[in-house]
Amino acid sequence: MMRRGFCAVVISLTALSLSVVYATDYTWNGGASGEWTTPSNWLPDTGYPNAADDTAAFTPSAATAVTIGSAVTVQGITVGGTSALTITGEAITLGSGGITNTSTAAVGISGTLSSSNPAGPLHLGGVISGSGGLYKTGSGELHLYGANTFTGNFEALGTGNTKTGATISSTTLGSGETFIYDGSALGATHAYFDKGKTQETSLGARLNVIGPMMIDIPIQLTGDKSNNNSLLLSGGDITFNGDVDSKGRARIRLKSAIKVHFKGKLTHTN
Repeated sequence: MMRRGFCAVVISLTALSLSVVYATDYTWNGGASGEWTTPSNWLPDTGYPNAADDTAAFTPSAATAVTIGSAVTVQGITVGGTSALTITGEAITLGSGGITNTSTAAVGISGTLSSSNPAGPLHLGGVISGSGGLYKTGSGELHLYGANTFTGNFEALGTGNTKTGATISSTTLGSGETFIYDGSALGATHAYFDKGKTQETSLGARLNVIGPMMIDIPIQLTGDKSNNNSLLLSGGDITFNGDVDSKGRARIRLKSAIKVHFKGKLTHTN
């Protein structure tokens, strides 16, 4: 009986060892163009970046275009080199690693870039460009530093949102706030911050603006019973050239003694 029990333990441990999945740091090896989901385009070539702990690194010396045939999830993306990188196709979901751009060129993304950081803050440095949008979910903070030029919407929206212009209608917002340190950080088109119909205690629709800066795009904010301070301003003087539309219990709060200029329309509806 003792031997039989010993064998059972050995079999159990072996089964557990087979279920372990290790994170992989991948480096692009696909040349000037290629498909993200093709293993031979990466080093190591045993797979491709598509796990919550995987990372993807690019160091292009010539303009590089990468296509994503099916949506992928990675912990983070790093970009170096001296030439532009363009990523097109399906969505990329980023973990806490975010995008680190240390190259002398911009990163262009035409698909959806989704920040879903459930724990620590996500810091996105460098420039994000392209026709895609930037959408935030999760409870971690999102910090944007770059003079971004992406032309899709920036959206932090809650569950059940049916507002015109929204492209996400069934995501859970969480409690993570958004912080911007550049007037172009929210892109070139429109920014929405909305708690959603079922997120009555969510703080995730808060926008923190750390000046000085000028913001050209329209911003729409919707507050709730706990999220009265939907737009928090600090750091240095801030100018809003685009319209600022607040709804519900959304409020604007000065966190430091600065000057704020609204050159577009400033409206509020209940």
